[in-house]
Amino acid sequence: MKSPFSLLAALVILMSALFLPGTDALPLMDRDEPRFARATVEMMERGGWVIPYFNEAYRFDKPPLVYWWMWGHYWLLGEGGMAARLHSIIAAAGVAVLLALMGRRFFSGKAGGVAALTWLTSFQVLVHGRLCVADMPMVLAVTASQWALLELLTGDPDQRPWRGWFWILWGSAGFGFLAKGPIAWLVPGLTLGLWRLLFWKKPLPWKHLQAQWGWLVALLPVAAWGIPALILTKGEFWNTGMGEHVVKRGTAALNGRFSIPFYYVPAALLSLMPWIAWLPRCVARLRQAWDARLAFLTAWFLAPQIIFFFYATQLPHYPMPGFPAFFLILGAVLTTSPASSPGRAGWIYLGVIALAGLLILGGSFWLEVPGMPGLSRLGQLLGGLILCLSLTGMGVAWSRHRRAAGGAVLGGAVLGLAIVIGLLGPQLRSLHPLISVQPLLRAASPDPARAVGVKSPEAIAWGYTEPSLVYYGARLWKFQSRAAEVEKRLEKRRPAVAVTLYQEWTLTSWLKNGLPLGGVPPSRNGEAEHARFLRAAGGAYELHWTTGLNPARSSIVKLAVWVRREPGTAPPAARKADRE
Repeated sequence: MKSPFSLLAALVILMSALFLPGTDALPLMDRDEPRFARATVEMMERGGWVIPYFNEAYRFDKPPLVYWWMWGHYWLLGEGGMAARLHSIIAAAGVAVLLALMGRRFFSGKAGGVAALTWLTSFQVLVHGRLCVADMPMVLAVTASQWALLELLTGDPDQRPWRGWFWILWGSAGFGFLAKGPIAWLVPGLTLGLWRLLFWKKPLPWKHLQAQWGWLVALLPVAAWGIPALILTKGEFWNTGMGEHVVKRGTAALNGRFSIPFYYVPAALLSLMPWIAWLPRCVARLRQAWDARLAFLTAWFLAPQIIFFFYATQLPHYPMPGFPAFFLILGAVLTTSPASSPGRAGWIYLGVIALAGLLILGGSFWLEVPGMPGLSRLGQLLGGLILCLSLTGMGVAWSRHRRAAGGAVLGGAVLGLAIVIGLLGPQLRSLHPLISVQPLLRAASPDPARAVGVKSPEAIAWGYTEPSLVYYGARLWKFQSRAAEVEKRLEKRRPAVAVTLYQEWTLTSWLKNGLPLGGVPPSRNGEAEHARFLRAAGGAYELHWTTGLNPARSSIVKLAVWVRREPGTAPPAARKADRE
């Protein structure tokens, strides 16, 4: 790229092609997405900016910045998938811009372009760059903070640190904490410790940070929200938000998971796909051209790996705040080394994931699930996604010595990625068990503009208690743990709508017993309970069935939806759902 403007224009085009198509149609996937999306709606309904609520109860999991950001998108675009996820798309694009500018400043314009390109085409970014969660805004804040730290500590000693970099550093620290809490401070802090004590071991001009004033800048916005939040909840926000969702997750695995030693080593093979293939080349580059900046980038990449190595709850995206450093090093390697080949080990890795993509793609044609023909199509798209990622890496590897062939492979692979990702959203939507019955779930809902505290017709759920039910049902749900309680409520005609789990097939039981699904016994079977529910409901309820993929558990579920029948009438929403 001849100018930063042409580079930024290319990034905007690439970002739009990879992250916008299909995002609005994509259903809310895991458990956190519907919680964030619905909590913003409830915050808007209450008209309060301080305390988030989910299912009309406090939600202390994360600070409020993401809810505020989503509030603006809901106001502009209305409630929907695109508005719920737009903050992550913007933040991922912001990180790409920072990488392009940092690479240009520290290495070359080409290095910055490669860093941004590889960031946007890595697997974990393609996933989290379009999720309705808080991670991407936090990663954006950490990236800005790290750049400012590097400039203040390695820049011209005569520069006045009170200028731009001071405000970027400490402003980003406050922004990052409001996005996802203390991890936005821990990563830069440990980076500095590793850099000074282990990787560089030379004195640093700490006074340039002006920390005595900087912490005031960072803490002011946090305190402006945090003090009212603590007062209104009588300290509960701190006790739950920090005690449970930060400290407890570090000492006990979330949701009964078990810890795996060195978990983040194999996780990186997936998260940084396909660019992890160049890791040996990056290590060689660091050994040959070690300097203060490369030492800092190494410390930055390793800091979250070390933090979460000792953390009991393990999720593949946790080390993501360190990923920008990897892509900056990769940009330097691919543009300054004599060859861009990933080496023998890297080629083997690219070949393995290409083969995996082909196997998934081919095997999905024989995937048969009664009542869910779309699952085969989903497998084909996932196989195509993995194959396109492998070809993207191969295109970059070939482009140095065979520019025409490598460029053609790279361009075709990126275009393939855009097409596959654009088709994934609608396909996943067609498989979600709640989409087709959403009109039924909302049929008994009161006016969304209702006053807070006005009771709505009762809605209950048993067996299927996913947060997506709250989002798509747009109402208060009571989750029951005992089938006897559901039977009792149906008999007394209490709920206006109820959702119960009839059968569930988990991925583990499915793989263990083989295909097709029709020959695999369900891992959870509620036939006996539903026989009692039918007797209790009598003719007072219309019963509807829906089968689909529950992405939160990677399972297939068959659900019963019970809609209370008004005397002598059938709800119009029920007839609409039947047609669907």
